Amino acid sequence: MATGAWVVPLNFRFTDDDVRYCANVAEPAAFIVEEDYKERIAAIRKGLPTVRSFISMAPCDGMEEMQTVIAKASPEPPNIKIDYTDESALYFTSGTTGAPKPVLHRQMMLVGSAVNEAVNEQWTHEGSLLMMAPLYHLAIGHLLGCMLAGARSVLLVDKVTPKLILDTVAGERVTTVFLLVPWAQDILEALDNGELKKEDYDLSSWQLYFLGAQPIPPSIVHRWKGHFPEMRVNVTYGLSEAGGPGIIHLGIGNERKIGAIGNLRSCGMPGSLTSRVLMWLRARWASSSYAARAS
Repeated sequence: MATGAWVVPLNFRFTDDDVRYCANVAEPAAFIVEEDYKERIAAIRKGLPTVRSFISMAPCDGMEEMQTVIAKASPEPPNIKIDYTDESALYFTSGTTGAPKPVLHRQMMLVGSAVNEAVNEQWTHEGSLLMMAPLYHLAIGHLLGCMLAGARSVLLVDKVTPKLILDTVAGERVTTVFLLVPWAQDILEALDNGELKKEDYDLSSWQLYFLGAQPIPPSIVHRWKGHFPEMRVNVTYGLSEAGGPGIIHLGIGNERKIGAIGNLRSCGMPGSLTSRVLMWLRARWASSSYAARAS
């Protein structure tokens, strides 16, 4: 991104057709693949005509190895002027209801996301974030606020389990953890049934957890308070087309309003929910210039 090039992360669950479609939209000059996917991409490389360089994280016939690329590169910053209005990252939606949809962001969009996260999560240089969202997803933007403040990031890339989360918080002295509802529920169940004991871990560094990506049941927060009464909580929602994470924040200290974001209100029938919110979000620095090409 410092060279003015786009970053185009792809969902590791994409089919070969999805990969070819995304490459047709993005027209990449280089394709970087993890070791687990090198043979798969090698098999479809003829269908990726714009790619001039295939780079693998591990040795692979017909691909340059990443360590070789790094060794040949200059340690000096590239002498390229970058403007806030320059396009910087092309993200694709998951494609669960059709073909993945491209969303092209400018430099300022990512800067704005970083500032928003730094303010809302109250980041300081001494903090550290445990992040478990996949790197292809715009939720990885939660890292930007942490990085802007000069704080430390810890990424979990193994299978996420309650024990692994608590081990990592204790071992890495993590101050803030991003949790999806299923992960929070798993931790609570493990603590409730005695599978994990809080006393077995030094969790004194853990000050804040934040949830998002779906409506948050208030019961999750209330149960969490039973185990961690002093820990702060925030709720955040994002939208790919509007810059990713943190478009809406509940705000630290507003636990009493859990459930208000998204405003899923009961219709008076058990299990029946309806949404009565019209949300208007303007993303000044987003670009929709790829809608025509993608269609």
